[in-house]
Amino acid sequence: MSSRQGPPPPSPRSNATDTEDTPHPIADPAAASRRGAGYLLAGQAAMAASQIVLVLLIARLGGDTDAGRFLLLLGIATPTFAIANGGLRIIASADIRRELRTPHLLRLRIIGITLAAPLCLTVGAVALGPATAPLACAVVTMKCVEAMSDLAYGFGQRDRRFRTIALGMTLRAVIGLTAASALLLAGLDTTWAVVGVVAASAAVFLSVEARLLQSPTHATPPARPKPILRRAIALGVMSAFGALFIYTPIYILGTFSLAQAGTFGATQQLALGFTLLAAAWGHAHTSRYAELADHPRQLLVEIAKGAFIVAAPALLAAGVALTHGRLFLDLAFGPDFNATPATLAWLCAATAAINLASLTIYACVAVTRDWCAPLVHLAGVTSCVALGLAFYPTFGTQGIAAAYLLAALAAAAVGVASILLPLANRPLAGHPREAST
Repeated sequence: MSSRQGPPPPSPRSNATDTEDTPHPIADPAAASRRGAGYLLAGQAAMAASQIVLVLLIARLGGDTDAGRFLLLLGIATPTFAIANGGLRIIASADIRRELRTPHLLRLRIIGITLAAPLCLTVGAVALGPATAPLACAVVTMKCVEAMSDLAYGFGQRDRRFRTIALGMTLRAVIGLTAASALLLAGLDTTWAVVGVVAASAAVFLSVEARLLQSPTHATPPARPKPILRRAIALGVMSAFGALFIYTPIYILGTFSLAQAGTFGATQQLALGFTLLAAAWGHAHTSRYAELADHPRQLLVEIAKGAFIVAAPALLAAGVALTHGRLFLDLAFGPDFNATPATLAWLCAATAAINLASLTIYACVAVTRDWCAPLVHLAGVTSCVALGLAFYPTFGTQGIAAAYLLAALAAAAVGVASILLPLANRPLAGHPREAST
């Protein structure tokens, strides 16, 4: 029951089950974005924790090689589905004029899934052999369900229905991890664990998240499909480069040893938990950044606040890893795990730089400066490949971790430059209310 007096103002959509998340006029958009970031942070924290624990269980119960095989399949599926998904979540969340139609974006998403799934299965069979086909099918099905949830989240963010998004994420994480853990502890293999995650995610999507796709009554003419498709493809390629950067160290190590790839990837999961800060903050503030596109001064202030919030915790974790990293690794993976505290510290520091680069991408996309993302990702991927191949023969896994950190710093530097340089010759406007007077 709402605490407001009298009937609510007219809304583009009526949803009796989610009244406080329906799109009302927002008196304080900045405060709404902060609340939304909190909800998304909670939901994505649950999702990140569930993935970390799942990889931990696979590494402990199945061994480093099983973890390496699972992570390599994720490394194949994630960038492929990133292209297929087309960045539609960001496009939908930034649609403040409500020009997009849900059926049109649903068709685009289904077409993308149909193209991505067989491609992932083919590449997985070639890279890891036909014996991995059952696990590959399970991983690909998991990514298909995630793709549908991802689109629903985009419309939910646009309408500031953050609580429904967080509820869906939390339920997917808790139920999926419970099912996967029970199957692994019962002695079944990784394939069955992923099947448990798929079943849980599908159930949550149908029962909770699908409501976010309900079409509102539109007051503006629909956007033309061709420009949307062009931008979706561009954003999809950008997102794929971001996924490629995360998995590049695993690709390199996987060519030498699945066990090394599994050890590195499992350790990396501990550090990547901090990326949920950038994801939650960036997604929650995309519409806010779009509103400030014509007010660079405020835009820079918002980005600076976000940069501190998303980078500082990972940097603090890097320092803790140097002094107490062995304790955390033993608790997470057992005393026989081969990773070192120094590797964990490198990965945490790299995550801080990745978060900063990610935040600049969210801001650039929100203000339709789409050329920023490919430059950031290209800098990260090329630097990581070159440095990783150069460092690995001498320094092994720690060399890959150091290359990953240096590449992340290069990507962050490109992202910051992409924000600042276009503003160098542009007068900074003041507060929106000042600019309008």
